[in-house]
Amino acid sequence: ENVDSMVVVQKKMKNLDVELIVRGYLWGSMAAAYEKGDRTFCGLSVADGLNRFQKFDTPLFTPTSKAEVGHDENMSMEEVEKLLGKDMANRAKDTALKLYQRGAELMRKCGLMLIDTKYEFGVDEKGVLHVIDEANTPDCSRMCTVEEWESKYPKIAEEMKTGKYANVTELL
Repeated sequence: ENVDSMVVVQKKMKNLDVELIVRGYLWGSMAAAYEKGDRTFCGLSVADGLNRFQKFDTPLFTPTSKAEVGHDENMSMEEVEKLLGKDMANRAKDTALKLYQRGAELMRKCGLMLIDTKYEFGVDEKGVLHVIDEANTPDCSRMCTVEEWESKYPKIAEEMKTGKYANVTELL
């Protein structure tokens, strides 16, 4: 069927009801919890001695529930597997990590850094996994310029070593 170029044809999907968050840096709510002593996030152990805004060696997969009311809750991979089944949970995780890596690579070429992001997936009637919301956009991601991070992060890391910082976010 011929559709007008101004028309978007949509397909009904079954929402996975998990927000698939990938983090490349210690930032946001994770950084605040880390500074209070938390070292386990979504079932993952994070090393001691990291600084706010520091890049992780490998991106972390930190899924959350999709709360209808209130705040989303962190979920471990085991909880995601119970909800979605092991195969679908692993497919969703692998896809989210690949989308993050590709997004980070493309943004880097444009002088940007993809700090962290959230993906939402659904499945069609055949069980095929699809992205069902925006991906790697300013609405669902944190970003900054490479130039800004490279000029400011060394100052932040130095300030954090003193242990006297009040709010290193002000250094951004």
